[in-house]
Amino acid sequence: MLSLFGKTRWAVFDCLTGAFTALERLPFEIGSEEGADLRLNGSGVAGRHCAICRVKGRSLCLVRRDPEATLCVNGAATEAADLVADKDYSVEVGAHLLLLRGGKKLEAWRSELDHSVWLLFNPVTHEYEGGLPLLDLCR
Repeated sequence: MLSLFGKTRWAVFDCLTGAFTALERLPFEIGSEEGADLRLNGSGVAGRHCAICRVKGRSLCLVRRDPEATLCVNGAATEAADLVADKDYSVEVGAHLLLLRGGKKLEAWRSELDHSVWLLFNPVTHEYEGGLPLLDLCR
């Protein structure tokens, strides 16, 4: 895995498939194009949807590449989001739901993730609900 800030490594977890992808270079391109570092095929995914990269005057960022694409980070639509280590980021790229994290213990983080069971966060009560398989959640 890539060390971007000292011993910090970064990875993306696909919540739909359970795939875990370590960042090996910057920029790290996400989209449906054949040359994307993380290729996602699905509804609403643009060819060059977004990328994780260094932005001058800022730190590491997740930036929208396609002006027509929708990028949501932690539930809010955005063009760019600053990224800091040891924090989970939920990322919506079209119909794909991803988790993004940087840190020194990514294997331990990965071992705690289970893409087959979903929790819903209620923004009104600030509580999690469920623990449902994705198919039941969709119903």
